[in-house]
Amino acid sequence: MICLVMVSVFTPLTPFQTEAVTKVGKLPKETVAQIKLTSVDGQQFSLAGLRGKVVVMDFFGIHCAHSRDHIRDTMTQFSDNDFKRGLQIIGIESEDATVQRVRQFIQDEKINYPIVQIDEPTFIQYVESKDLSAPQTLIFGRDGKLLLHTLGHGAKIQTAIRETIQKALN
Repeated sequence: MICLVMVSVFTPLTPFQTEAVTKVGKLPKETVAQIKLTSVDGQQFSLAGLRGKVVVMDFFGIHCAHSRDHIRDTMTQFSDNDFKRGLQIIGIESEDATVQRVRQFIQDEKINYPIVQIDEPTFIQYVESKDLSAPQTLIFGRDGKLLLHTLGHGAKIQTAIRETIQKALN
């Protein structure tokens, strides 16, 4: 897995960004919406089952410093009220770490939302790309449609994530 330094969502579009923009406003494939994800603490999720909520799928790698920074920034941006209004964040670990290592990571980073683990083929299905760089964030509206797909970490990306979520919650 490649760990990215920063990708701006406001600069000329790369091939990845062009591909991501074309998916915005669309529902995920039904096979993707039905994928059952199980968190390391046993909670089960699927995009189809979360319709009605604003869903943030945050793909990360435990060993990626930029992923850790992204997680910390994400956790500090949202309040309990945002979760009460329908925000659901799911962290998705994609480096094949052991469950014990993921649990330790959750504890060390004080992560306050569920974390699931997926394999590479499932990662590809969600992002509809073979670019498995981390971090990547997918945000789905209450209707299940993709609102934003970001790749990388940085101030502009965090602003885009925050603004997209706040707009979707209102």
